[in-house]
Formats: sequence, C-alpha cells, structure tokens
Amino acid sequence: MFISSQRDWLRMRLYIIMLALLLLNVVFIHAENWRCPFYNQPPVVSITNITISQDGYTVTFTLHAYDPEGDPIVAWFFDYGDNTVENKTGSPPSKLSHKYSNLGYYTVLFKAEDSYGAWSSPYVYTVNVFPNSAPPYAVIDYVGPNPAVLGSSIIFSGHGVDPLGKKIVSWVWDFGDGSKDQGTGFLANSTHKYSKEGVYVARLTFKNENNLWSTAAVVTIKVYVPGTETNVPPKIEGVSVKPSNPLVGQNITFSVSATDPDDDIIAAEWSMGDGTYLSGFSVRHSYVQAGEYVVTVRVRDSRGAISSYSTKVQVSGNRPPNATILEINVNGMSVELRGMGSDPDGQVVAFSVDWGDETADNGSLKGNGVPVKINHVYKEGGSYIIRFKVRDDLGSWSSDEMKQIKIESGRGIQPSYSVAAIIAAAGIGTILLKIVLNRRGIRRIKLSNRKRHKKKLG
Repeated sequence: MFISSQRDWLRMRLYIIMLALLLLNVVFIHAENWRCPFYNQPPVVSITNITISQDGYTVTFTLHAYDPEGDPIVAWFFDYGDNTVENKTGSPPSKLSHKYSNLGYYTVLFKAEDSYGAWSSPYVYTVNVFPNSAPPYAVIDYVGPNPAVLGSSIIFSGHGVDPLGKKIVSWVWDFGDGSKDQGTGFLANSTHKYSKEGVYVARLTFKNENNLWSTAAVVTIKVYVPGTETNVPPKIEGVSVKPSNPLVGQNITFSVSATDPDDDIIAAEWSMGDGTYLSGFSVRHSYVQAGEYVVTVRVRDSRGAISSYSTKVQVSGNRPPNATILEINVNGMSVELRGMGSDPDGQVVAFSVDWGDETADNGSLKGNGVPVKINHVYKEGGSYIIRFKVRDDLGSWSSDEMKQIKIESGRGIQPSYSVAAIIAAAGIGTILLKIVLNRRGIRRIKLSNRKRHKKKLG
C-alpha cells in the first residue's frame, strides 16, 4: 500500500493502536474471572457439631464447607469409619446422620472439592458411639424362700445400675397381689407376706436422676400350703461365647443352655460385667475397652426358681494394621503409587494417601495383601513427602508409611489457559510486527522519493 503523506502515516498508526486495544479487550475481557491453577486455594471443611441418639447408635454430624475464594463446592467425601463412605457431587449437606451397627470408637473423615479441582485437607475426628442418655437397669439379687409357705415372710432384694453413671434415686417393688413397697437409693430391700396361695409375679423398677425409669425385672413366686410339691430350680449346663477370643468393638454372641425338671424355663437375664444388662437365651454384646469381664447369666422358671452361672471373657485390644508402599513411579508432574496393607487380627478395608501438597485421596481396599494403585498430578515442582496408611475392619488406622519424592518443574501454565495466552501473544506480536514493517516501508518510500527528487534537480 502506498502512503503519500505524513498525515496518512499518522492515521494508519492510530488505526493500528485502536486495533491492538480492541484485540487486547477481546482476549482479556473476562480476565478478572481467570485464575492460574497454581494459586487456587482449596476449600476448608469442618465438623462443627456431633449429636448422638439416646441409644448411642445413631450419630448426626453437622458439616461446614466453604471456599476462601468463593468458588462453588462441586464434590464431597465422607468416611464414617465403619466401611461406609459417601462420595457425591454437589455441595455437602449441612447435616449427615448415620446408624452404626456396633458401639465403639470410630474415626470419621470429611473433605470437599472446589470447581478448580482442588480438594480440601481432610477433617478427621474420632467419635465415641455410646449412649448419651439411657435408662437404668433393674437387677433382682434374691427372692426367698421361693417357693414359700403361705403366710411366711419373703425377702425381696435387688439393685439398680445406670450404664452412664447417673445417680439412682428411687425404686419400687410391685409384689403382684396389689401391694407395693418403695424407697430411695440404688438398693431395693423389702419383705412381704402373701395372704393367699398361688403364683405371683413381682416386679422391680428403678429411676435415675434424669427421671428415666428402668424396665421391670420380674420374678415369679409360688406360695403354697404345706404338704404340696416344691419347685426344683433350672439346671444350667453351660454358656458358649463366640468368638472365644474377642476384640474391642467386636460383636460377641453369648448363649446359655439350661434344662428344668418341670420344663418351664421362661427367662434368662445377663450381667455383661461392664454395667450392661441383657435378656434372652442368646444375646449379642460388644465391649469398648480391653480387659477381663465376668459375665453372669440367671435362668428362671415359671414358678420363680433361679439358677445362675458365671464365666470370664478376655477382650483384647484391636491390633492396628500395617501399611506398605510397594513402589512410586514419577513421570514429570504425575505420580503413581502402589500400596497395600495387612492386619494381624482382621482385614484391611480402606486407605488414605497424603500427597504432601495439601491434598489427599481415600478409598477402599479388598483385603490383606491386595495392592491398590493411586494416581496424582502435582501442580508445582519441589520435594514432597507422601504418607500412606490403611484402616482395618474395626476402625484402627496404621501408622504412616512415608516416602520422599522430587518433582521437576517445567510444565508451565496448564493447557486450558495456554490457548488464550497463545492468542494474546500472537495478536500482540502480529501488531508489533506490522508496525515495524510499515515504518520500514514508509522510510523506504521516503528515501526513494528523495532520490527521485534529487535526480530531477540534477
């Protein structure tokens, strides 16, 4: 293109500047919404409150998750510590409720992901799944003589136990013939005479300081006229405990085998040795602490005769599992970890990897000695310490298995941003190149015109 005057050159230069500004505005019009992934802050999560149901099995977690930069939360993960996990998209709910099968201690884990793919640091909390409000138990210690001669004085003795250590404030004996006796404290001692022969059902209840009443412990009393047949109490043949070497938090099945000459056994009552009382010929129970417990079962027939049997149960503490990192392969910014776990008294069921860059991954394992592969991409070069651990089927975590790796930097901006960067750089470069070339062209034109003018003058 031929430029004939300096005015045309100034006009052309103005057009070029306006075009450059327009191009920059198009490329960076939404620049305020861009964020380099290297500087994205991960979300922050926490468990702000925990509510335990009266029976202790249902736990409600109050959750809080936010992003410091206002990015939306797009996914969340919650591990209840009993082989149950929730891995969902969207923002986490404000509350989560979960019912545990067994009482005991559980380690829960909560984390969330923002729209830029950054996961929060996991929030870990150990919850004690145990009743926070429970009624007391009534235990009948002795009723006798039973059977009793009509008109004789019968001793009724029992005590109350509160599983949470609350104070027992009162008791009531209902003798089953329309008369009652009551008193204060946790010991219920009384006497009573029946005015008619027959079979009576007496009931003992206790109340604690929270005004919670126990279920009634019952006993059947036979009152007879001298010369009639007396009742023979049941015979307990034995108690089975399965498994025989239980662990803390493990469900144990207790079963009693008993016979009665009159074939009229009606009830079996258990004292588990830790303040817990159960009823039934076969019961299940788990202990929250290691130690030796004396378990006593009392079998009663329909006429009130009672036999008891005691056995000792040794509950061992759960031994933690072992975590092993088999290998770590580094390829640029990407890392692949192969690890596994083993448990000396159970199975490994879950793993957790802390990559050392404020991110972590969690997942399930298929058992002892079964390897798992976990992949991760670092956003920056540097030296990182990777921590790998596993959890067993009773909720115990292993100690961390640690390895240090070095990531070589050099990838620069991620591909999703490189297109815009290239467009901007190419546009600006093209404009500058045109400016330079046009200025050189103008100079050549001016020099050529001067030479022609000199020739004409010569």
